[in-house]
Amino acid sequence: MDLNAYWLLPYRNDYFYVGFSNWFELATEKSHKQTQETHWIPSIHTGYTLQFDHYGLNLEVKYIAPFNDNRDLLIDYVSPTDNGTLGAYISMSRKF
Repeated sequence: MDLNAYWLLPYRNDYFYVGFSNWFELATEKSHKQTQETHWIPSIHTGYTLQFDHYGLNLEVKYIAPFNDNRDLLIDYVSPTDNGTLGAYISMSRKF
């Protein structure tokens, strides 16, 4: 379940967008038989899509799990706080 808003740029087919995404974890256990305590993982994202004749290029930044503490994890995450992590995404598409 996501909520997104976008704005088309004048004189182009490009658009800017912001949004809110949700991940619902239905499993009751994590790996190694650990109890799954987090069942809702939200994320906030913003991006820009460039439209060309047959190609599209998308750039997106996402703040994943902004309410989850990341201090006691095995992996170091890049984040402006001690919660969640930042993700940067680049994708390309081809229209047929």
